[in-house]
Amino acid sequence: MLEYDNSAFYYFTLSLISIYLVPVTLVSLKQILRAIIPARGAVDARTGAEKTKCTRMKKDKAGLSVLWRWSFVTKVLTLIPGWACFFYLLYSMTDDAEIKGFDPFAILGVTPSTEAREIKKQYRALSLIYHPDKNPDNKVAEDMFMKIAKAYEALTDQTAMDNWRKFGNPDGKQPMEVSIALPTFLLEKEHHNTILIIYLIAMVVIIPSIVAMWYARSKKYGEKNVMYDSYAWYNHMLSDSSVMKNMPEVLAGSAEFRALNTPDKDRPMETKEVAKLYRQLYRESTLMPKPKYDHPVIQKGAVQVFAHLAQKPMSPELKKNLDTMLIKTPDLIEAMIELACSRRWLNTTIYVINFSQYIHQGLWLSDNTLLQLPHIGEAEARTICTTSVPGKPAVKGIAQYIKLPREERKGLDELTPEQQEEVHRVCSIIPDVTVQVDIFVEDESEIAENDLVTIKVTLTRNNVEDGSKVPPVYAPKYPVFADEGWWVLVGDINRKTIFSFERIADNGRVVSKEVKMMAPNKPGTVKLDVFVKSDSYVGLDQEHAVKFEVVSAANLPQYEPHPDDLELDNEPTLFEQVMQAYDDETDSEDEDGGAQKTIGDGEEGDSSGSGSDSEDESDEEDD
Repeated sequence: MLEYDNSAFYYFTLSLISIYLVPVTLVSLKQILRAIIPARGAVDARTGAEKTKCTRMKKDKAGLSVLWRWSFVTKVLTLIPGWACFFYLLYSMTDDAEIKGFDPFAILGVTPSTEAREIKKQYRALSLIYHPDKNPDNKVAEDMFMKIAKAYEALTDQTAMDNWRKFGNPDGKQPMEVSIALPTFLLEKEHHNTILIIYLIAMVVIIPSIVAMWYARSKKYGEKNVMYDSYAWYNHMLSDSSVMKNMPEVLAGSAEFRALNTPDKDRPMETKEVAKLYRQLYRESTLMPKPKYDHPVIQKGAVQVFAHLAQKPMSPELKKNLDTMLIKTPDLIEAMIELACSRRWLNTTIYVINFSQYIHQGLWLSDNTLLQLPHIGEAEARTICTTSVPGKPAVKGIAQYIKLPREERKGLDELTPEQQEEVHRVCSIIPDVTVQVDIFVEDESEIAENDLVTIKVTLTRNNVEDGSKVPPVYAPKYPVFADEGWWVLVGDINRKTIFSFERIADNGRVVSKEVKMMAPNKPGTVKLDVFVKSDSYVGLDQEHAVKFEVVSAANLPQYEPHPDDLELDNEPTLFEQVMQAYDDETDSEDEDGGAQKTIGDGEEGDSSGSGSDSEDESDEEDD
């Protein structure tokens, strides 16, 4: 029967505690070092406009204020008792007799120079103390009594002494023992009620409470930590007739922002600032339309988003509130896109992706795309668009401007050399892309009715070297650094329908993405529109009108199989061969059984015939 083992319990518990303590302690120490010694940001500032962003990010990641956050305090409150328990178990291990090994001198409390008479006297005294008759049902006393007897034997018997010196045990070499890694005090009667109470509290109160809290939180969230209430809100607000101007209000109504944007009576100045921004934005009708809902939570969130798009100044408190919203926005926008695509709303999907671009760049509908470049204002953008190089078309947007050689980029004369260099640097960061679209059916030369059509979109970033990775998005007005992404939409712009979509998240120079869709169930020419849209830059989108022929399945060439292939098809499979052999064996057994039965019947006939002949012979003799 397996027994409880203190030493095994110490090792097992230490191992479990270390799995948590070591990594969490290292992470906590790293946070403390960052708080004391500010570290460099993940990306160095590439322009003067990004310096403010990088400084703010470093400030958020560093500083002693980080050490007072609830998450860090909770971590420390778990580490302190954790390490205390760790060192207590470590001390118990070093003090445990089983782990230290069998030492008869230590067990009896004598020294190697003690005389035999004193050893015997000490043995008798300890035996009386730990005798099982004086300690009924005491497992610890029983174990100690056995150790005292072995220790006395090891010190008085030469054979036992030799075994102890050689094998560490007076009984000689011992076999391996298997025990349960639980402490022996669990077996003591005086602890049974306490253990039962702790067990009931853990099973009836603690564990169900943890499960209930986890379920209460998890049932609120769907994919990518987007709340189900947000999905319901988007389902209510979005339709096939949604317009771009309403997208900030749709975002502001997300469930994730409701607690954040609830007006605080203790901060009246913030409420006044929101009201002032609302009046400014509403007067400029091109920026903010009349809201559909007058709920204060939605209005406050919408005003902050519109102020970000219109580049309106706001207080540090309101800016911090806005940054919290913007950091969560990409996942929420992706949820909107998935909802619109599932309803096959092409225009709505395009509007939501465009809204993502505006959010990252801090621009709005009427803004020139060249404003994404540093030090370029409305005047510089107007100069760039009206000044052209002889023999070349005028620049209409940023997609054309970044393709120009440095010496042909106009509108920079009023800038300092340092500012001009920053413009050229950002032009090398913003992706100059070319897109190739191929349509085919795998392993087929033609596309037939109801075939699974593959639309392969190959995106090449011309200003990225082979083997290099795309740098983070240049978006100084966005609070954090973001990775560049692209959406591939396949639809029909005339029918305002989307058929399929995919997202490109690869940051290599050449990226391919395959979009699948079913061919129509009738032959003819199919016209599609393929949209390749950036999720973070304005003015780089590409649209490709493609078409392909769908042939009738009856017109497909008929392929005659080769005679050798037909012979192979006619050959039985391994399973069929096994079954045939089994059937043959069964038939042979049946035939053997039938033959034996026939022979038996023949013998009976012969014997009856012989009997008749004997009767005839006896009759003749009588005659």
